Amino acid sequence: MARLLKIKMEPQYTNWKECIKDFLTFKMTQGVSSRTIKDYEWHLGHFFKKYSGWGDNVKLKN
Repeated sequence: MARLLKIKMEPQYTNWKECIKDFLTFKMTQGVSSRTIKDYEWHLGHFFKKYSGWGDNVKLKN
């Protein structure tokens, strides 16, 4: 019987802009259309403009 190993995942992002940039890059590599990428950018941009303080107290990296 195989042994299970617990992998500790450490957050790799220090702010939301880095996370969104990598998310969009990931979606591009998945092959989504350029229109979908523009929609993601538009919606995420408007979300962070409307809720500019959102996520400020969320710790993304130790």
